[in-house]
Amino acid sequence: MSGEGRAEQARVSRPRSAATGFAGGFLGSLLGIGGGFVMVPLQVMWARVGQHAANGTSLAAIAPLTLAGMAVYALAGGSVDWRLALLLAVGSVIGAPLGARWAARLPEHTLRRVVAVAIAAAGVKQLVFPG
Repeated sequence: MSGEGRAEQARVSRPRSAATGFAGGFLGSLLGIGGGFVMVPLQVMWARVGQHAANGTSLAAIAPLTLAGMAVYALAGGSVDWRLALLLAVGSVIGAPLGARWAARLPEHTLRRVVAVAIAAAGVKQLVFPG
């Protein structure tokens, strides 16, 4: 890890990181959204993590978040379409490496804008077509 990367890592607040993970897990499971939609902006704005590190860290945190939320939801009697989930998983396994490779190659400021546009588009969609 470079000296700059170690300095950035040293500045990260453990309480803020834990709170960000809690918010991502809670809101991601409550709203059925990817926890990264919560964790990435919070890491960048509140915990002052760089955009690339926030994206990568969020990806690393999503697997346990998803497994825990899915298990509790299914056991609590939530409705899960397992055949659709399998199809979504197959598509995700194909799309995730492509998106990760693209994100890693984008300049920091461009990646920040891409994330902002994606989050804004999702918000507008929910306001205009809430169904």
